[in-house]
Amino acid sequence: LMYLSILPLGISLWLVFTPPTGLEGAGLFTWLLVTVIAARVSLTFFVVPWNALFYEFTDDYEERTQILTWRYAVGWIGVLTFTLASWTFIFPSSAAFEFGQFNIDAYKVYGPVLGGVVALAAFITTHKTRKELPYLYVNHQPERFGFKKAVTDVLWALRNRNFMRLFFGILLGAIVAGTGEALNLYMSTYFWELKPEDMRWFGFAIGGAVLAFVLIPVLQQR
Repeated sequence: LMYLSILPLGISLWLVFTPPTGLEGAGLFTWLLVTVIAARVSLTFFVVPWNALFYEFTDDYEERTQILTWRYAVGWIGVLTFTLASWTFIFPSSAAFEFGQFNIDAYKVYGPVLGGVVALAAFITTHKTRKELPYLYVNHQPERFGFKKAVTDVLWALRNRNFMRLFFGILLGAIVAGTGEALNLYMSTYFWELKPEDMRWFGFAIGGAVLAFVLIPVLQQR
């Protein structure tokens, strides 16, 4: 599933930012709707097994925590590097566009670059974990998938108080983070009136994250 999702994910992300010239109104909305759904579905086919793998790598609680910590650390570094490069090289301010994010032609570059980088990262991640397959847990009495069984499992999980606390905590955190990310570009542009040369440096405001990467493995051991 991870291998199968790579190409659709890269192409759909590319298409989100490169609608056909002259497309307007309902046609433009339809293009956005279809490409975003395609990107989300493709991402789901990659992320679900990708996340599941982390819990199969080891039975040791502390080692699993270290693996997840490194996963997030590498993710942050990748996002930071890509964001800095995008604002610097794809959306720079110019005589024609004081705010580089208003340059429509720049998105025609951003689209394929984003799709290519994400697809490449997904491929490397998938291919480099193949060597772990012989060591993953194997269920010698697998059950056939059924929607009734899936519903039963979900209801069983919902009866677990610790799971519910974790679930709603993550849900609320995702709502806050998603809202902030969705409005961030508009706030930076129209309220703070920041140019790309200013916005690119905000990625380095990760002191809390760096501290968390250091502390979490230590705290989990206790």
